[in-house]
Amino acid sequence: MSPWLAAGQAAGFPCTTASSRESQLAQLAEAAFQAKDPSLAGLLLAVAMLGYLAGQVFGPGAATAPTAFSAGVSAFQSVFADHQMPVSARAKTIAGGCQVMAMSTIVAFGVPPFAAPIV
Repeated sequence: MSPWLAAGQAAGFPCTTASSRESQLAQLAEAAFQAKDPSLAGLLLAVAMLGYLAGQVFGPGAATAPTAFSAGVSAFQSVFADHQMPVSARAKTIAGGCQVMAMSTIVAFGVPPFAAPIV
């Protein structure tokens, strides 16, 4: 996730905190992978992504919480619930959940343009 975010921009400003916050994402995601309940695991992984995305810095702007949080929860829960899902499908589903959350994150600026998507 961090290489994509580090390469991303909002209103022409690059993300300057993606790499430095990788350990935060890993630490928060650890709880998801230790959870026994698939619903809880999916929710915890989405919370980890939310915590990672919100507050990322793009020049004078900061990322808000992703609006597609519930879509991420659903994607992640499906991975933890389906024990027959092939590893490649698991990876694709988790990546899709991360992508939809990241793409729904808006960066707020105190000066114009005030808000911009991450591209």
